[in-house]
Amino acid sequence: MELIRVRYNNDSFDYVRKVDLHEMIQRGQIKHFLRRKEGWVTVGLNPTRTGTAGVYRGPERRKRSE
Repeated sequence: MELIRVRYNNDSFDYVRKVDLHEMIQRGQIKHFLRRKEGWVTVGLNPTRTGTAGVYRGPERRKRSE
């Protein structure tokens, strides 16, 4: 289980499970979280993967296997 260091909106620090991070960001509970390589990420300022890209609705572009 991977734990991520976070800073809450009240400036307290904690570790949360990686699987819970997205939901906590969506709820507005997290101010910053720590990425190992990039350092602290500011929610709402730095790019984050939200998983909300949606479903691609354009034409199929992948090569068909025959």
